[in-house]
This record gives sequence, C-alpha cells and structure tokens, in this order.
Amino acid sequence: MPAYEDKNLEGALFTGSDTSAIAKGPITIEGEKKYFVLAVGRDKNGEPIHELLYSAGRIFHNAPEKKKNPKGPDLSGKIKVDGVPYKFAGWNNISSNGKEYVSAKLTEETPF
Repeated sequence: MPAYEDKNLEGALFTGSDTSAIAKGPITIEGEKKYFVLAVGRDKNGEPIHELLYSAGRIFHNAPEKKKNPKGPDLSGKIKVDGVPYKFAGWNNISSNGKEYVSAKLTEETPF
C-alpha cells in the first residue's frame, strides 16, 4: 500500500522549492481578464524550467489570533477551476522528515 493515498479534492502543496514567480499579470481571453504567473524552477540537472500558471482565485491568510476555531484553516478563499466554484482551505504542516507543506482541501460550492 502506498504511503500517500490520493483523495479527491485533497492534496499537499510543498514549500521550500527553488521555484519562484518571475512575472505576473492579466491576459484577456475572449473579453475576460484572466490572471497568470510566470514561474521558473529547475529540473534534476539544474536546467531552468518555465511554467505559466493560471490563477484560480485569491487565497487569504487567516491569522491565528483572528481564527474563530484554532483548528480552522491557515489559508482560505473562493476559487474556480474549470468553471466549477470551490472553497479552498489550507493548513500549514511539517512532514515526518521535517519538510514544510500546506495540506489543501477543496469543497465544491453549491448554489442556493
């Protein structure tokens, strides 16, 4: 059995990589502004890898002193992926080998 099991609408976002944003801004597609980030990282040989990332929405930091529930998410926001609205929740964690990451969960928003 694998150590990590893929779960629908859940994942892990790892920090401390050598990837960084080098540019960001809007590109208009069919009359609608879409926001992008140009990121650069390195492959296993140290060669640069450029990637264009599409913004699904804004994520906000939830300061510990302002949380209603201490176990609530450290990061949250409303996003849209492939036209589907979700609530994003993220918790800062440290893996068993000491690597920092954000445990992420999406919840599909249902219209009233």
